[in-house]
Amino acid sequence: MSKWEEAQKEELKSWLLTTEKGRKEKIFRETIRYPRLLREMGLDRIDTSEMKILDIGGGPIGILDILPGKEKYSIDPLNSEYEKYYRPPKGTERVYGIAESMNMFGDNAFDLVVCTNAIDHVQDPKEMIEEIKRVIKYSGLFAVHFVINNAFESRNQDTHIINIDEEIFHNMVDDMFETVWDLKTRYGWQFYNKKRGLPAYSWLGRKVVK
Repeated sequence: MSKWEEAQKEELKSWLLTTEKGRKEKIFRETIRYPRLLREMGLDRIDTSEMKILDIGGGPIGILDILPGKEKYSIDPLNSEYEKYYRPPKGTERVYGIAESMNMFGDNAFDLVVCTNAIDHVQDPKEMIEEIKRVIKYSGLFAVHFVINNAFESRNQDTHIINIDEEIFHNMVDDMFETVWDLKTRYGWQFYNKKRGLPAYSWLGRKVVK
């Protein structure tokens, strides 16, 4: 089993809780963060109601739960397992697959692609971003949030195998996307490992290459 497959197994374990009460509490802990994430990525200032939107690595119930859209899709390699225990966000179609190879979607298919806390879960972030560039329309938007150096700093290191910081991220996106908005913040304010949350980075870009 590869390191990525082991990480996916650990990620699935964190969600497949044995009781309905436990699953509801897990969803609450995750979704209560979503309004803040939308603000930090600048999406609260944009009318997305008529957009076709893709969520990368959205998990059992992702940020599309509160983000309006005309058509909404969530792609995740664990979706076939999640659907056994969790209903998808209202109006969202779950798709099984990996972000590095989204052959089920055509070129220039989406107005907006969102990736929250998933870029360090994939096998190859550069390949993922190349594929995102392909499926986003010209002048379409790409919104990202990630915890900086999460593979080194997180207590959940078994599920974060790729390390990302702002420089690494911009080296991958700057020749394809114009930065519209970015913000350095913290992921939560819980006291952990003598820190108040972990440093995080939120970014919104516009596709500038055809």
